[in-house]
Amino acid sequence: MKNANIVFFYSGKEEKNIGTNLGLKFDLTVFPLTRPLPRKALQRRGTIVLIYDTTRNGKGRKQLLEIREQYPQIPIFLIAKDPSKDYLRTALACRVARFFQLPVEQEEIITAIEKRVQLQQMVPAGRRLLDWVNDLFAQLQEQFRKNPVNTSGPDTSEVPPEVLAIASPRLTRFMSRDLDKSEPYDVSVQFFGKLHVQIRGKAVPQIRGKKNASVLAYLLFNHHRSVHRDILIDKFWADFSTASARNSLNVAICSIRKDLAKVLKDQEVILFENESYCINPQLEIITDVEKFTYMWKKGRAIEGAQGLGSALHAYNKAVALYQKEFLENLRFEEWCESERANLQETYLFILNRLSAYFFEQQDYYGCINISKKMLSTDQCLEEVYRKLMKCYYALGLTDMAFRQYFKCKKVLREELDLSPSRPTEELFESMQMGQVI
Repeated sequence: MKNANIVFFYSGKEEKNIGTNLGLKFDLTVFPLTRPLPRKALQRRGTIVLIYDTTRNGKGRKQLLEIREQYPQIPIFLIAKDPSKDYLRTALACRVARFFQLPVEQEEIITAIEKRVQLQQMVPAGRRLLDWVNDLFAQLQEQFRKNPVNTSGPDTSEVPPEVLAIASPRLTRFMSRDLDKSEPYDVSVQFFGKLHVQIRGKAVPQIRGKKNASVLAYLLFNHHRSVHRDILIDKFWADFSTASARNSLNVAICSIRKDLAKVLKDQEVILFENESYCINPQLEIITDVEKFTYMWKKGRAIEGAQGLGSALHAYNKAVALYQKEFLENLRFEEWCESERANLQETYLFILNRLSAYFFEQQDYYGCINISKKMLSTDQCLEEVYRKLMKCYYALGLTDMAFRQYFKCKKVLREELDLSPSRPTEELFESMQMGQVI
């Protein structure tokens, strides 16, 4: 383990003594917390930072922020005594690799560092991030259980988006966060409509070749995990021989990397480890699908707790994100079809809830507008035609209500070879008789 470079920051002489044991196992450099960042030491390959902070005012918090800002890729271990809620928030925002609350045995620290070094050397990058999420969640959950001051749980509004992307449902609830807030990300991906990728504010040129674009889209859509080479071959080159398929995959990845390098030259976007490809987990990624799904789930939670009216903001945010169908230019790619159908179903669900609200509020023009959006997505929604008939009829536009009936009848016959259901026929008959609906 001597090849592991430990940069150790201490707050007092007693803490400094731990460096004696660490120095026997690792390449160790020691600095007080008050010293400016030692850039040369931090720039060495394989560096791990260990911050040992027993100060009452949490001096290590400032050092933690500075290190993470200037060296976003370095693993940081934090040892603290009775950390405040703000200190823990900072630890989450800075993505500490391991947190220890005093008292802690030196052997436990050494074991944790050794495990981290092994992960860096052996485990695929995507798996490293998942291990960190699960491990850190367990630590923080235990910390908040023990600390009466923080029994309400941490404010994790600064938790990076990639955590939520791969988190289990229990972790997502624990680390609830507004993904609609404007924040800088290394990579922003648009899936609705045509694939569009921005890396640090620069648009990636159109990927050469439809197959290459589809492979990149698949990796970005699954950016929270590694994808084995055989899975990619099975999805994109199933009809090829093994040798030909592997060669085609290698050529595709090489071409994609060249296109991505046009906007990001100093860092690989696609990594290959243990026969698997993954998007570099050191890059912070946000996608419009993640935002859309988040706002939909947020709206459902608010509606369940506070009512439909309170959920409108979240639902409208989701609708605004769904500009066009998921990867509409990759129409015949098999892996896209199920995702496209699921997202469209969710979109229609949200629109249906919005139309229900406007109808209940007797805002018939608002309901008409939403209903037309639904039909532009799926023209065979008979219930939506009935809602339009009711809205126009309530506005005194009986002829428009009748038009919706005949349009519904025509679409159902041409598209599904069906006739309108009995509720639709009864509604039309009631309107013909001038009854109150």
